[in-house]
Amino acid sequence: QTGVPDGRIVAVGHHALFSVRARIEHWTFTHVKITKGAIREGIIEMEVDLNSLKTPLFWLTPMLKGPLFLDTERYPVALVKIVEITPQQISLYGIGKYKAILELHVRDTTKRYEIDFEITESAPVRAQGAFTIHRSELGLGSPLHPLDILAMRDEVDVRFDLQIPAEIKPGGFFIFGYPDQN
Repeated sequence: QTGVPDGRIVAVGHHALFSVRARIEHWTFTHVKITKGAIREGIIEMEVDLNSLKTPLFWLTPMLKGPLFLDTERYPVALVKIVEITPQQISLYGIGKYKAILELHVRDTTKRYEIDFEITESAPVRAQGAFTIHRSELGLGSPLHPLDILAMRDEVDVRFDLQIPAEIKPGGFFIFGYPDQN
């Protein structure tokens, strides 16, 4: 998939006094495959351009991209893989709620998260969801000290609203892929 992605990825970090929103402006789906009738074995993979991270605070964006946090000079891309997709409550056209495993690879660390998401449109597929990461598990930021009131909390909430290069056929079967593929 090329061009400007359709959707939104937002991360919200929390501080004792305020919260900080950061958005990712560029990502690419690198592999999308779900076979008819085999949703659980499906895979959605994407690359997230960490250099496209922006915050409303001019001084915060370079700090988050710097060596203490994301270190985008050495690690410009995060890899996201969604596997084990399990329908929970869906309509005939696949619109509804799902669970999945999200594997996030940042810097040299990969963590798995159980996520809930919802398919809100079937043609094209639009997915919305949220999950929480812990910075310390991914080596992002300085070690936390419980008495440091200036430190950002360990938890970062990530929300997404993405158009996935796919469509859903009646019966809830996904047909994923790019226009030139079957």
